[in-house]
Amino acid sequence: MWYLAIDFGTTNSTGAFASAGTVSGLQVNGQNRVPSAVLLDESGTLLAGYAAVNQAGMFPDRVDR
Repeated sequence: MWYLAIDFGTTNSTGAFASAGTVSGLQVNGQNRVPSAVLLDESGTLLAGYAAVNQAGMFPDRVDR
């Protein structure tokens, strides 16, 4: 059995999983935390984390942090 824990923070989010008595942090693209942001792009695709932050400057009305 394994367990997953996610901390949705107001600025960053992070996660960890536990299996066989060992706890490990989750990584996304080598980072142990991602920005807590989502953005709906022009094609209707929902972006999250760094992808949302990268597009936020061009579409500030489409991002929610």
